[in-house]
Amino acid sequence: MSNARRKFNRPTFTWIRRLWCRIRGGGPCDLRFTLQGRYATVVDLSAYRIENSALTIHGFALQAGAGTNEDQFINTPEDEITASLNTYLDRRGLKPGRNDLLVLDMEPRYPDPNNPGKQISFSPGNLGRYNPERQAELVEGYVRRIIAARDVLLGGRSSAKLGLYGVIVPDGKGEVDARFRQRMEGYGRAGTLGLYDFVDFLVPVLYHRFGPSDVRANGGFDMEKLHRWIGQSTRQAIVSTQRLRRRNGQTIPVAPILTFWVANGNSAHHHKVISPRTVSFQLQVLQAHCAVERILLWSGTETREEMDDAGYESFDFDDFLGRVAELPLPRCR
Repeated sequence: MSNARRKFNRPTFTWIRRLWCRIRGGGPCDLRFTLQGRYATVVDLSAYRIENSALTIHGFALQAGAGTNEDQFINTPEDEITASLNTYLDRRGLKPGRNDLLVLDMEPRYPDPNNPGKQISFSPGNLGRYNPERQAELVEGYVRRIIAARDVLLGGRSSAKLGLYGVIVPDGKGEVDARFRQRMEGYGRAGTLGLYDFVDFLVPVLYHRFGPSDVRANGGFDMEKLHRWIGQSTRQAIVSTQRLRRRNGQTIPVAPILTFWVANGNSAHHHKVISPRTVSFQLQVLQAHCAVERILLWSGTETREEMDDAGYESFDFDDFLGRVAELPLPRCR
């Protein structure tokens, strides 16, 4: 067993950290900016006490991205995954730091043979759709990739941490329907199969799914209702993630990931910038949860030009965050 795996099996003291959180009266001071597949070189958010010490790693780096079907995913050997990840890091010149949080963004999917315009996804949130035997095979494929990533990324970095993206993805309004129950059943059984045994953090996705025009009322926008949806969805994500366990019964620290745009192709606000007031509200909600040890702010782009090229509404990070009342986080100033 590698040093990375031996280190991970040492006892954790999550309950002590959470008790201390309750005593001091709030959630984390640890906010981190994370780009997809690179570190920020232009954006400096230190004035808001946001660190540039997180990295989101593409799924294809672990052969768990677009174009990967279930059989390929299940049968890829660990040495092939390791070689793929090393190539990814080398080509991008990525050298993670000793205290970084490294997020594995595995969202494998492939075109539906019966409808090529649609994708069949077996990301962690979709494991509940599979029968127990197939689900176990898929979880084994995930664990193989997590172990390979742990060996490559953390082997010589004693303080770096590994996070698993997409556990959980809440309902956009925080509602509990049959689809959400199925997702939670899948997440729960995946834990009994060992999916979370070799990660340090679970990374629930707190992206906004709606904007003001999605909640029209009396000829205007109902921001109170929009914030109610966002608050319910945020709380659902944290509370539901807290219920997940490793096979030894341990809970797993939580590092939710937020972004600056609406992410919902069915919304008129898709890829539109959310308001600083709404970000401030969501940060307030998160501060009430001691299970939250770190908060991530994700972007796929760093400059206005990159945002425009990628189809996102462009904005200036410094101007935007300067209008977020909760930054720096009040308890951390």
